[in-house]
Amino acid sequence: MGCLAARWHLCWLIFSCLPTILCAGSSSQPGAFLRDPNSSLTSKEFTFDRLWNLWPQSAKPQVSIEVYYKTNCPHCLEFLRESVIPLVKAHLPGDRVKITILPYLESGKPTGLVECLSRPDCRAVLPPLCGLKGSLPPPAPADSPALDNGVRFAVCDLAQTAGGLGHDASSIRFCAGQAGIAWAEMEACLGGPQALGGSQAFGM
Repeated sequence: MGCLAARWHLCWLIFSCLPTILCAGSSSQPGAFLRDPNSSLTSKEFTFDRLWNLWPQSAKPQVSIEVYYKTNCPHCLEFLRESVIPLVKAHLPGDRVKITILPYLESGKPTGLVECLSRPDCRAVLPPLCGLKGSLPPPAPADSPALDNGVRFAVCDLAQTAGGLGHDASSIRFCAGQAGIAWAEMEACLGGPQALGGSQAFGM
């Protein structure tokens, strides 16, 4: 009945009997959930901030968002531009929100370098993987600067590949500059084991 009847009438008025936390319980002491049992919700000094501080802080709920896109998908480009970039730029608290953004390899994981280079879709994921390298392994905190840079590179790169233009050294360098990623860092990744292919894959 209500939130433990009259003893909880103010709690009921404030939270309309929202489940658990402040309004639920079987304590015989109406003020048991208060840190200061002598304080009163009806006191003149009571403020919403004080009540909010009574809320248990031990467990922080976490949200995990995963986005996988195809490198030849125009709709993916639109989604990244219109939804993912604003999400990342919102700088949500990284300890509460985690984000994974990765290119999707439709043909599956290659058995090795030769096979990857023989498949256009596999070659196409190497530059965005290098651009996103700072946010790997996923998930990354939503407020991570590396994630921000990686997403900007992915969008710039996808504008090339979704339009059928493919990759070359100049397009990758341009996108690295747009994303604020040092070219030396990008070049090292493209020529290293992280890229699974090296610079030979892009005619560099």
